[in-house]
Amino acid sequence: MSAKRRPRLGAPILGVVLLPHSLSAFPSPFTTRLTRAFPHSPLLQLKASAWPQQQRVGELVDWVYTRVPPHLGAAKLLEAAEALLAKNQFELARRKCFIPVSEAGLLEAGFADGGLTMTDRRRMHCTALFGVARCDAALLASRDAALRHPQTLAENLTILSKFRDATQVALQEAGL
Repeated sequence: MSAKRRPRLGAPILGVVLLPHSLSAFPSPFTTRLTRAFPHSPLLQLKASAWPQQQRVGELVDWVYTRVPPHLGAAKLLEAAEALLAKNQFELARRKCFIPVSEAGLLEAGFADGGLTMTDRRRMHCTALFGVARCDAALLASRDAALRHPQTLAENLTILSKFRDATQVALQEAGL
């Protein structure tokens, strides 16, 4: 064994000293793993062979979000969601990244902001709301692109109302 062994990211000694280093190193390896885990295929999200990779990435996203402060966790989830969207992993981005950020209470008065302004918090919340709507639209298009089923129209109207709601939240802040 090497005398200069670095602790694993989930090592129990992860604390105040190692946390900033771990967070600064997080985006690059995580994005690299996402790039390797999912080839660029729009139908991969529907294949059973993609399930193990999706499960591992989902567990990693959950692990990171529960172990960092809420404001950093929300920012990292939004970064992870964009990487997942680039790989056409709409359901995973929606379920594991955008929905937790949209439900994190970023706009509530009791949110531990960690130095974030209300504009930053509103921007992250709007990004999450738009992300949920984007993922819903992409998933619906992959299921029924030709609008053959009657419930597709109702689902499209629901998605449009999500976009409208996100736009209304964004318009409350002049800088967005």
